[in-house]
Amino acid sequence: MKFLGGGKPRIASRSCAVLLAALGLAAGCGQKRPPTIVVITPTGGLEYWEQFDHEIKSNAASKVQAEFYGHEKQYKQAVAEYLEAIKIAPNNFDLYEELGDIYRQSDSLKLARDAYGKELQLSAKNPIAMYNLGQIDIETGESEKGLQLLRAVVTNYEGVPAAYFYLGIGEFETGKTAEAALALEKSLSMQPDPNLKPRIEYQLARVYRQLGRNADADQAIHKYTRLKEQNAKQNSAARQNTSPESLPAGNAAPEQQTQN
Repeated sequence: MKFLGGGKPRIASRSCAVLLAALGLAAGCGQKRPPTIVVITPTGGLEYWEQFDHEIKSNAASKVQAEFYGHEKQYKQAVAEYLEAIKIAPNNFDLYEELGDIYRQSDSLKLARDAYGKELQLSAKNPIAMYNLGQIDIETGESEKGLQLLRAVVTNYEGVPAAYFYLGIGEFETGKTAEAALALEKSLSMQPDPNLKPRIEYQLARVYRQLGRNADADQAIHKYTRLKEQNAKQNSAARQNTSPESLPAGNAAPEQQTQN
């Protein structure tokens, strides 16, 4: 399950997703989890022990397929699979969260907000749903609504840098500049994700400039530029390390031995 701005690896591998989806959805359907196991075959297929009934099998299969499509950025297909899973388990709030994530990744913010809103209806005071809703509200100019949600998140879950980041943006957009500085500084002090850190510095530069703290603003811009360059180099290196040319030829055919 995702928490708050650091991103969530939806699937480390498809096999891992299969196991988690099948076992998790058994509980999510409101049914007692049976003493069962999911076997992942060498070819990537699935075999279920008989204790899984048809409903749970169908639900798990739809969720796994949705995660796969999402991982491959095939958003239309992912949405269709999540909607199918929701038909089977309409009270599983995690499905609405994941559906919202897919809508968000495809820039369908209104649909994402609807999905997160449904998650919050099914799971009252769910901090992840509140954060996601608040984040979208801030990004779409509904700052007052977003602030109410984000304040509730940071009141009950303090160790969330991204929540303070969006709280700071919302405070700034509603004219509360001093409060914005405090929220952004709090976010920066909490060891945020490397990709979030330059964004915090950029927003701090805006806030400091508004407060007349020009030296602090200049320093924040300098840090923003340095962090952006540093992240770009690291991301480039990571892409090179995972490119096909850099991978070992594990399937290369062995050389034929000559017979004497």
